[in-house]
Amino acid sequence: MKMGWMTGGALVLVLMGCGGPEDAAWDAELAEGTADEALQGGAATSGYAAVGLVVTTDGSTCTGTLVTPRVVLTAAHCAATRVEAFYTGAGAAVSADEGDLSEALDRMARHAVRRQAAHPEYDDTTCGGSPDVALLWLGRPVTGTRAVRLSSDDEVLPGALCTAVGFGLHGRGGSATYARKRSGREQVVALSDDSLWVRYRTAVADHGDSGGPLLCSGRIAGVVSCGDERTPRNRVITYARPQAVRAWMASTIRAWTAAP
Repeated sequence: MKMGWMTGGALVLVLMGCGGPEDAAWDAELAEGTADEALQGGAATSGYAAVGLVVTTDGSTCTGTLVTPRVVLTAAHCAATRVEAFYTGAGAAVSADEGDLSEALDRMARHAVRRQAAHPEYDDTTCGGSPDVALLWLGRPVTGTRAVRLSSDDEVLPGALCTAVGFGLHGRGGSATYARKRSGREQVVALSDDSLWVRYRTAVADHGDSGGPLLCSGRIAGVVSCGDERTPRNRVITYARPQAVRAWMASTIRAWTAAP
């Protein structure tokens, strides 16, 4: 069953616990500010500065990551409607039932979105197998934040353990919240040229995590696309692999850079 993960903004992102000294230093820099505070399989965090909240004009939320100071990588289905802004910062826990998203946004830095592009071959009737990838062009570059690179095609293998980061649902029922950045660990269980699949280790993506990155050795291996409705410990999440559409990403960014 196809199920998007766009309701109420979150994400899960992953960092492999291995790599050279440069990767280890980058992972430590990314994680700076992480607190030992429980959430639905993870911990609240003020780190991972390049990962932010994507907010559309209809109030829906997703997650995205700066891949250049002015370009945000997210999911294509998050860009099906007009994106209003990209917000950086830790956010705040907002009730999923009766909360006001402004409680989180007022604590974050707003970056207006000037242009957006979803991959033209994305198919919203399937889960996996199509490029659920979009780019957002900000009105101004984000300063003081290090953008995140894509991983190489063969850098991620099944079994890799990574750290997830996002703004999505935490908890269940009347106590569920969203819009507070969190981190946790997922494990890669399978991958193809255009998709990869993960399962819970200490965290797993939920509604609102769409577009969030899976980081392996500090690089983006995928963006949250869709998942199933099983309990978190049994859930399988599908990530779209932006590596499969590098050429489209590069040409889109070149066109935006050249435009007035």
